[in-house]
Amino acid sequence: MENRFIRQQELVDQDKLSSLSVTIVGCGAVGSFTALSLAKMGIRQLTLIDHDEVSIENLPNQFFREEDMDRKKVVACMEILELFDSGVKVFPQPRPYVKGKLESDIVISSVDSMQVRKAVWQSVLRDKKARLLIDPRMAAHVVQVYSVIPGDPSSTKAYESTIVSDNQALPDRCTARSIIYTVLPLAALICRQIALFANGEWVEPGITLDLKTLSLIKGGINSWAGK
Repeated sequence: MENRFIRQQELVDQDKLSSLSVTIVGCGAVGSFTALSLAKMGIRQLTLIDHDEVSIENLPNQFFREEDMDRKKVVACMEILELFDSGVKVFPQPRPYVKGKLESDIVISSVDSMQVRKAVWQSVLRDKKARLLIDPRMAAHVVQVYSVIPGDPSSTKAYESTIVSDNQALPDRCTARSIIYTVLPLAALICRQIALFANGEWVEPGITLDLKTLSLIKGGINSWAGK
């Protein structure tokens, strides 16, 4: 087991990575695959917050099995992660996030509501525990990752400009909201940001990838406010 991560030992500081605690708010498409990817990469402590249950339309693009139908997503996700890796500690919280302390080193705001996204951000600022906030967003073929260092004025000001009301957010038709080939690269980008953070390297504040046109924009945060 000590050789589990040998093939990535020159890519990420495994000791620093394994010491990081991560909270994922929202355990749907992006949240469930991100949880698996982080556990595979070497994160040892994950807190999962989500009130929702697994339904039939979740199966094509979320990391759940048919046998998980009607079960709480965070509980099903915990069981699946433990099957893959007995060394990861998962703390499921089957509840809606309204408020409450988020005391992990890294918080991932994987939610589909601007109101909840704002509540998560306010908690990060108030609790002063998190050293990195990652906000992944997805709309049809376009994925975007915001990475914010709380306490950095320029970073926080730019990020806050993207938190608009739910009425102002780009509307998504329920039949054009998510497909597996947008979910997977979004989870990969999140893991990439966390690996760079563990290495003490530069983490771009904004990354936008359009999988239809294969265009990539990085290095800044704009006002795109998709979900």
